[in-house]
Amino acid sequence: MTLTPLHDDLLFNGPLSSYRADLLLRSLGPLDGQHVVDLGCGWAELLLRAVAAGATGHGVDQDAEAIAHGRKVAVDRGLADRVTVACSI
Repeated sequence: MTLTPLHDDLLFNGPLSSYRADLLLRSLGPLDGQHVVDLGCGWAELLLRAVAAGATGHGVDQDAEAIAHGRKVAVDRGLADRVTVACSI
């Protein structure tokens, strides 16, 4: 039996479901033209969802691997031109 690497089957690097993330983003109102800052963004999943909904964004985290993952996902989703994620050590 082969197991996926730790956390590879998750969208969030924390206890947040897709359903709750979507509720949270809807509670912010329209995001078109807004700029979102996510401190402690982890993999930047929530930030990337905000950007996909029309915002621009900037995320910061201390985990360089999480930031690298967030950058890759941003490129894969075609959002890299509207979001930056940075490691602050």
